[in-house]
This record gives sequence, C-alpha cells and structure tokens, in this order.
Amino acid sequence: MKWASVVVAITLVVAASACTPPSPAPPAVTCTNRTTRTTRDIPYASVPGVDPALLALDLTIPDAREGCGPTPVVVWVHGGGFAVGDKANGVDAMEGWAAVQGWAFASVNHRLSPRPPSDDPDRVLHPTHVGDVADAVGWLVDHAAERRLDPERIVLVGHSAGAFLVSMLATDDRYLADADVELSQVRAVASLDTRYDIVTEIAEGGATAEAMYRNAFGDDPAVWRDASPLTHAGTSPDEPPFVVVTRGQPARVESARTFAAALDEGTLVDASPLTHAEVGDALGEPGDTVITPEVTAAFEAALRA
Repeated sequence: MKWASVVVAITLVVAASACTPPSPAPPAVTCTNRTTRTTRDIPYASVPGVDPALLALDLTIPDAREGCGPTPVVVWVHGGGFAVGDKANGVDAMEGWAAVQGWAFASVNHRLSPRPPSDDPDRVLHPTHVGDVADAVGWLVDHAAERRLDPERIVLVGHSAGAFLVSMLATDDRYLADADVELSQVRAVASLDTRYDIVTEIAEGGATAEAMYRNAFGDDPAVWRDASPLTHAGTSPDEPPFVVVTRGQPARVESARTFAAALDEGTLVDASPLTHAEVGDALGEPGDTVITPEVTAAFEAALRA
C-alpha cells in the first residue's frame, strides 16, 4: 500500500505540472523609438585663430535603455560648395529618423573656403575640409564610451559638397588614418547628389563649377586627381557599401553611375525629378519614398553585419 500511495502521489504531481501553463517570456528588448537628448556645439578640435563654431558638432543620442548596448552613430556633413553651410541647417527630419532607428546622429561643421572664390594662397584649401571631418569622426570614436556610442558601427551621410567629403573619407583611408580611425569602422555611406571627379568637372562642368573646385582644391591637376573619390573607388579592402543618390542632367547622373560602378558595392538611386535642394532635404522626411527607404535599408543591413 505504501508503494501504491507513492505512485499515486507522483502521478498527481506530474499531472498537475503538465497542466500548469508556462511562465510568459519576458518582453523582447527594443532599442528603437527612444527619446533623445541633443548637445550642441561640441568642440572636436581647436586651432588658433579659427572660429570654434567651425570645429564643432551637434550630437543627438538616444536615451539609455536596459538591454540596449552602445549606439551606432550617423555622421552628417552639410553641403555648400565647400564655402558655405552649417551643421544646424535642415537636420530636424534626419535627427528624428535616426532616433526612430535607435541611432545617434552627429552633424558636423568644418572650415570653409572663401566666398566669393579667391586665389589667396592662405585661404582654406584641401585637405582642410576633409581633414576636419575626419577629426570629427575621430572625436566620436575617442569619446564613444562616455557617450554610449559604438565606435565600430559608424555610417556617413553627406549632401552635395558634404557628399563629396564623405565619399573621400570612405574611399581613401588616409584621412581617417590621420585621425586614428580605421576605415573598417565605417559600415556604410550615403552620398546624396554630388560629382566624383574634379578633373572632369573643371574641364567640362562650366565656369561656376571650375571656380568652386579651384577655390577649394587649388590649381594643381595632380591634387585634383588625388582628391577625387573616383580615383580611389574600389581600391581599399575595407571600403564600405555606398548608396549613391543622383539626379539632374545626364552628365551628372553619368558621373554618379561611373562612381557607383567603380565601388566594391555601390547602389545607384535615381532621385529624379527631385531638385538638388530637395535631395538634401528628403532623408528622414516621413513622406519620402525615394531616398529614405533605400538609405535606411542599406544602413540597417550594414549595421547588423
């Protein structure tokens, strides 16, 4: 009888256990759609005699959330012909777009060449512009731990002259190396409506384009070739994938097509019939169906890799 009682008891316990529903799984941690905080005018470098505002960045960071690790960072470089523009211009939609994805957003200033164009030998010339942007990326890497950023997951975006500069950074690793950053830390690039070969632009782009490039890059054709992203496209084993957005006249589209084809991995997006300015404003706008989906998908894939 004792053994029978034990068997019955065990059977009842097992049966009761089988009827007990499993504990619900804890909710999955989501690291998107977080609130953010923005710090303006952070100095990333200091040069005597240079306006500190030109060597500063604005940084928007998602708030900390348990289970979410360091945050990938989008680095934005404004356009303006290497001579005008500011990090605060037209970035509200992009800041919001990055926050929805759970990414930090850094908008960068750099020193500017004169406007109107000048032949002053002491003016701001290449490689100052791209060197400043590289230094800004270096600052983000150096301060990643204190800002909860992931220094191994950086993506670059630029419009017009800013697109030219981020394309320089991501095809020629010398600039980032000077800032103690490896090109492999840049996971993807979105280049929004620029051209990629200074030599061709000075020869065929008309008087305005020639004046702009000479103002920023000087008069030496060897410098023009070396500073052109097309020259270096596809030459680095660490070159990140690109989204190359273009529109406009056939020669402009062909410049972008040639560059995209020369890259190890380049996706060409034709944003016609948007204007040049509209391309710069489109990224992150809720109604945009041309640029934002392509860039978002490319960045998500690169940051997961």
